[in-house]
Amino acid sequence: RQIKQQFEKLHQFLRDEEEATITALRKEEEQKKQMMKEKLEEMNRHISALSHTIKDTEEMMKANDVCFIK
Repeated sequence: RQIKQQFEKLHQFLRDEEEATITALRKEEEQKKQMMKEKLEEMNRHISALSHTIKDTEEMMKANDVCFIK
């Protein structure tokens, strides 16, 4: 009977540990997802800014070509 009680205590301990580990992993997963989302948004902002810079540069080059031809 004492062995059965000890086994039950051990089993409960393992269930508690499993639950705590799963909770910690889920929290870590959410944090990493959020971090990836923020990094992706930052990269998109940089891409957009570079695209605008390229467009502006191309327009300036076209304007300079027109002036140069005249």
